[in-house]
Amino acid sequence: MGWSIKKALRHASSGINYGAAVLTRGFFCPCCQRKVSHWEDWSPSYRNVLCPRCGSHPRHRLMALYFNRFAATLRNSSVLHFAAEKSIRLQIIEVAKEYITADLRPQERASEIDRKVFFQNELEVQADITDLQFPQQRFDVIVCSHVLEHVHDDAKALREIFRVLKYDGWALLQTPFDKCRAISLERPDIDTPALRLKYYQQEDHVRRYGRDIFTRFLAAGFLPAIIPPESVCSDPKFFGLWPDEDLMIVRKIWTHPSSYLEEESCAIRTARAAATAPGEAVRAA
Repeated sequence: MGWSIKKALRHASSGINYGAAVLTRGFFCPCCQRKVSHWEDWSPSYRNVLCPRCGSHPRHRLMALYFNRFAATLRNSSVLHFAAEKSIRLQIIEVAKEYITADLRPQERASEIDRKVFFQNELEVQADITDLQFPQQRFDVIVCSHVLEHVHDDAKALREIFRVLKYDGWALLQTPFDKCRAISLERPDIDTPALRLKYYQQEDHVRRYGRDIFTRFLAAGFLPAIIPPESVCSDPKFFGLWPDEDLMIVRKIWTHPSSYLEEESCAIRTARAAATAPGEAVRAA
């Protein structure tokens, strides 16, 4: 008999020591809702992360746990999901009133999505995140995971997300960022796949976010919050989560915080200009 996420959560909080638990319980993937004996490697530098059954990453499993535990936040909601990951579509569609998936090039992603799991109230559209075709305050929830680091004008993308999100709505804006970096690394001379891999950690990323990503969220009108894995489940290792990868949730607030961000934004622009000023050439590094 298969396990549900709720049963797995109860099992994970049973108080068993993790060292012994691995031998007796294995692991559990909340995306495909199956027990697994191990996690597979994605690359030589990103190891023990993939579910051998559904291919989910740690971030997908964290989102699945969050959506399952706080399903009330999705119930009867209109949801827009950018670059929809097949690993978490089911968690959303089971409770959402309306589910729209959007991608700049949906045809290229068609092979990544299992078409046998396509639901009646799911609609797939072509959309540019910096110029959305939807009216203002259209959606209750927006899911945008690992997208912003690919977008050249992320400020415009955030403004568009703010525009189409309802007041008191929320968005999951997951993106890799360096907690040790105050200012995002974003230089015009990092313009080849090799350089992007070296400095941004992936060939198609256009920046390496730092802690100022939260200032960017605020500047767009959002109130950001960090959800650590420990607040979603009691045993992150059992679900294959990374302890330093938190969920990034933002809520649309009524009063735009531009006034109290003006001084800080000026300082951020000054620091960014200094970071991109001519100096030691990146290509020589």
